[in-house]
Amino acid sequence: MANSIAQSNSESLSKRIDDFVLYWPMIGFLFLVAVSLVVVSFHPQTRPAILEWTDSFFPERKVLARADAVIVPGHPVWQVVKLQVRREIHIEIYRNQNMNASVVKSAQGVVPTIENTVEKQVTRLNLAEGKDVFVNFRGQATNLVVTDVSADGFADIVVPILDENLVPRLQVFVYDKSLDDFVRSEGHSL
Repeated sequence: MANSIAQSNSESLSKRIDDFVLYWPMIGFLFLVAVSLVVVSFHPQTRPAILEWTDSFFPERKVLARADAVIVPGHPVWQVVKLQVRREIHIEIYRNQNMNASVVKSAQGVVPTIENTVEKQVTRLNLAEGKDVFVNFRGQATNLVVTDVSADGFADIVVPILDENLVPRLQVFVYDKSLDDFVRSEGHSL
């Protein structure tokens, strides 16, 4: 009996050694491939090519939200669009060139209407890498808010995002009349 146990242990050990010899080259090869990919991906000259290749799996442009609002009182309605371009979130702002854009009152409040307008892109705001997120604003879930946060008479753009650490952030862009553009604002709260 002791002889049969020793023989089965020796066969088991022999099988494990054979398996190790058989799989060791494959494990070593896969390890070398993994290390090579890590080294190549961190090399400054090959990194853009690898990022471009991985970005090809993402859609080129995806509209996340759109809001029509009167940014400057007495002027036509502007269109604010929140986009995801590859891994980054952008805000594009279009100014309507047609003066037939107007604002009407309805049961839901002030609603901009646009009739036969031609739009011109005014600016593009880059929010860097981030993820789209919804917030509760005045009882409604939204991922883009156009309201007068700074109390200067001009509508501001509030964009909620999750940063790279998945911490929610509110990006506020205030209209600067002297620049005729939006600038990032600090210190405003809703």
